[in-house]
Amino acid sequence: AEMGAERKSEASIRKGRSKMEIRSMECQRGVLHQNDGSVRYSQGNSCVIVAVQGPMRVPRREEKIDEATVEILFKPISGAQNAEHRNYEAMLEGCFSTMILSHCHPCTKIGIVVQVVEDDGSILAVAINGVCCALVDA
Repeated sequence: AEMGAERKSEASIRKGRSKMEIRSMECQRGVLHQNDGSVRYSQGNSCVIVAVQGPMRVPRREEKIDEATVEILFKPISGAQNAEHRNYEAMLEGCFSTMILSHCHPCTKIGIVVQVVEDDGSILAVAINGVCCALVDA
């Protein structure tokens, strides 16, 4: 009985994909015109819109003398953030704070907003790829 439930679970996760097939990917750049970089990124049925602003001025109490402050906001489809969303923010900030050349822009802030449009699984991977594409667009 456990093997049957496990196979059913695998089938529902794959949503019609074979075991070796990856989700289709799509990226549209420049979808938000008032930001320095933006994309609509999807993998399969999971989709995010990512906006990048900066480097921009930051209030003195938030500035870092030797590097830019990288701030990421993860917004769920609807409703307030929960602990999982805040965890995603922390992981994204940890990942991209080390990738962005923040030392080139001291005393500034780089703001990144990830808005979930649809979540059909692997949303953190979709967010990471979306942020990378939005940074390239910036």
